[in-house]
Amino acid sequence: MRHLQRYLDGRHEQEWAELIAVGAEWRDDEDLREEVVALAHETMRRVHHNVQVLRGRLPELGYRFANPDAVHVEPRAGISADLDNLERRIGTLPLALRVFFEMVGGVDLTGSHPDWGHPYPDPLVVDAPPEYIESEYEWQHEEGLLTSAQPFQVPFAPDYLHKVDISGGPPYGIAVPNAGLDGLVLGDIHQTTFTNYLRIAFRWAGFPGWSKRPYRADERPAFPEALQSLSNELLPL
Repeated sequence: MRHLQRYLDGRHEQEWAELIAVGAEWRDDEDLREEVVALAHETMRRVHHNVQVLRGRLPELGYRFANPDAVHVEPRAGISADLDNLERRIGTLPLALRVFFEMVGGVDLTGSHPDWGHPYPDPLVVDAPPEYIESEYEWQHEEGLLTSAQPFQVPFAPDYLHKVDISGGPPYGIAVPNAGLDGLVLGDIHQTTFTNYLRIAFRWAGFPGWSKRPYRADERPAFPEALQSLSNELLPL
């Protein structure tokens, strides 16, 4: 388990990058598959921990969740079988996204704070139950919207504008089928993989909009000190 050990030693991004580069080959190599699955599970264990920390600490800072009951919804019983059925219908999910659904569940940090100066903090949301994903797939399939050049994208979050109730663009999504370890998040300005999107989100205490959107660095509202302190409490991915 050399990849996992090096990850635990602090080589977080390097180990993910190395195994992402393998593509889908990890599925046909028993030893490599064990390494990849272990890495994904340890990473999503940390994601689960971080979400729990944010769920408890953000209200202490005066943040009001828009959907308190949906801030963190634990994975339901039978989720793995549900995902198996989903993959048979829409194609293989990248392992990172699948393990997120299996170990973390659903997350919705949308809300507001009276004193934060950023209008579009882009709070972390990953909320896509299998039945919702399949219904979106069925609709697009029936409408003839899916082609080899326009494959189905698993919609896991509204865009940064919809998160503050402003009409915006399409949801953040990941194209499938994708048999690799991770997948590119489509629709988000960071243009990065799902796991790195989570990494960025936690660096900004659950609000990746502070990293870029919609200002230049010299125009962006100051990141609140309380959020900076909170981000330091989170486990690195």
